[in-house]
Amino acid sequence: MNVIVKKANAKINLFLSVGGIREDGKHFVETVLQKIDLSDTVTVKVRKDSPINVLSDSPDTPSGVDNLAYKAAKLYLDEAGLSYGADIFIEKRIPVKAGLGGGSSDAAAVLLALEEYFSVLGFDRIERIGRKLGSDVPFFLYGFPTMLGTEDGSVLSEFPTLQTNIYCVLISAFEKESTGAMYANLDNIRESSSGPKRCDTLRNATETEDIKKFFENTLNDFEVCYRDYEMVKQKLMLKGCEKVLLCGSGPTVCGLCTDREKAERIKSDSDFPAAMAAFIR
Repeated sequence: MNVIVKKANAKINLFLSVGGIREDGKHFVETVLQKIDLSDTVTVKVRKDSPINVLSDSPDTPSGVDNLAYKAAKLYLDEAGLSYGADIFIEKRIPVKAGLGGGSSDAAAVLLALEEYFSVLGFDRIERIGRKLGSDVPFFLYGFPTMLGTEDGSVLSEFPTLQTNIYCVLISAFEKESTGAMYANLDNIRESSSGPKRCDTLRNATETEDIKKFFENTLNDFEVCYRDYEMVKQKLMLKGCEKVLLCGSGPTVCGLCTDREKAERIKSDSDFPAAMAAFIR
């Protein structure tokens, strides 16, 4: 069968601390990446001729060479030395440029679909391709729901997954510049950036299922880049969220609740138009 369908989950960052700049120009990062059940559906149809086509049901999704999914397919086929093409259709549910990793997850889904069909590169080689595409892409290649990212965020290792049900309310509250610009903004705001903070306390809280301690030790350094972030955070807390944090470099803000009904109620609140609810898994 030449058609492969993959689910591409979104992610939030339970922990995102940014340090100084590496020799390669990227920043040192320590982050805990967590998949959530909001997802795109990526359909890949392998063709025996060379063009790669990318289409989506969302007008906000880039098409053709501007899409990370296209770049993933091109790199895979070139690396494998295959004169094939692919029709890629993305049923988009993850908002574009939201800090939720949608483009990276779609790209990883394409790599996994092509490897499922051709079985020529192996996981290590497709992970190397993922690193070329972006620091979040390798995370979505793994089957683990939670992982620790170090170095530039793409060097991954195991991290415990919280077993307590946590529900997310996702709202887009700000305009966002490019991810590169956000790192530059963060460097300009901070007086120094010696090294990223460590997430050891969050790991301990996760392992012991200490929810209070867990919420206390999530963080995101990019929150200081959004002038009205604290106002949005306080509004979500007053509505009943137990923790609020930024997703990636923004602009999506995530409110966390242990009560599903409360999360659904906050999502439907008129103060948060177009809010979404998702679950950590």
